[in-house]
This record gives sequence, structure tokens and C-alpha cells, in this order.
Amino acid sequence: NGSIGDVNLTSGLYYWSSDYSTDSVTNDLFEWLADFPDGSVGTISQEGETESYAAFTSADWALTQQLTLNAGVRYTWEEKTLEPVGQQFFLPDGTPLTPDPSRPQATENWDKWSPRIGAQYQFTDDLMTYVSYSEGFKSGGFFGRITLATADSLRSFNPEEVSTTELGLKSTWWDQRLRVNAAIFTSDYSDKQEEIIVADAGGNVDTVVVNASDATLSGAEL
Repeated sequence: NGSIGDVNLTSGLYYWSSDYSTDSVTNDLFEWLADFPDGSVGTISQEGETESYAAFTSADWALTQQLTLNAGVRYTWEEKTLEPVGQQFFLPDGTPLTPDPSRPQATENWDKWSPRIGAQYQFTDDLMTYVSYSEGFKSGGFFGRITLATADSLRSFNPEEVSTTELGLKSTWWDQRLRVNAAIFTSDYSDKQEEIIVADAGGNVDTVVVNASDATLSGAEL
């Protein structure tokens, strides 16, 4: 973080690593649904990993005492791995009632450049207006809570992207006793990620994530 002449610079690196495991257990249900012995237990589980790297830089260039231009960019690379285990059934003592299911594994990665540009104008010490345009994304992934875990039933989805435009002001009045901030904005989404219910190959239903559609959200704040 520093400055070169009239330009203030902020740059950095980002690293994120995580892993998780989930286990869903259902008791005293499948003896009614599937004619299993009393006390039968149904399970669904999955394990996943995420690793993400990013580099970013942002510059604020003071053209005059009132006008400042803003520009920035971020590069993100992300990889996800998923290993789901489909539905299994056990007696209360842990004895398996069905064969051990397959454990398919999926790995995929995505990368994205995300820019931002803007400007702000300081009318007085107490009144500033700004405008900005920025892009962002939510990485893709896999939906692993499925009853039949096979390579064919393992569903993936692509990244969700958004571009946002905002115009606003920040101000103080009455000797700093009143603060008024306002903004109007529009966000345009593409490949928006949403949950839907689908049938799987075994005749059951699964809730999965898909890239459903595009969407536009607009609003104002005061």
C-alpha cells in the first residue's frame, strides 16, 4: 500500500483453502418407505475441497483536488474437488443392508478477471458524489447430496457472473449533526445459480444447483 505521485496504490495476494465433510442420517423412516427392518438407518455423505488463489491491485488517481479516478482488477483461480457417497442403509447395529455404493470423484477449476472503474467528485468537504462499474463472479461447483452417486448423476454447475453499476452521494449537514448517504444501483447476473428438484437415475428425487437464467436487480438506498 503506497503512493506514486498523485496515485494511491493498493495491491495484494489472497489464498484460501478449505475442506469439509457432511453426513446426513435418517432414522425410523425407511422401514415404512422401503420395507426395511425396524430401526433401519439411511445415510448420505460427501467430502469436498476448495483451493483459491487471487491477486489484485487498485489505484486512485487524484486528477484535481476535487476529482479522483478509481481503477482496479482482480484475478481469481479456484479449484474444487468433490467425492459424494450415495444413499446407504444399515441396521441399528451398523450392519449394511445394501452394497457399498460407488464413490465417484470430480475435480474442476475456474479463473476470472474482475475489473472495477469509477470516479468521485468532492464538491465540498461535506459533499461527495461517485459513480462506479464493477464485475464479479461466484465460482462453479458440484452438488453432491445425491441418492445415487455415479459419474453420470454427479451434477456440476458453472460460475455465476455479475456486473454492477452504482451512482451515489455521501454528505454531512448541519455542522456534522446529519449524515445523508444515497445510491441507485443495477446488478446484471448471468448464469445465475439456483436450486431445483430433479429425478435421478434410481427413481428418487434430488435437489441440485443449476445455472438457471439471467437476472437484473435494481434498487435505491437512502
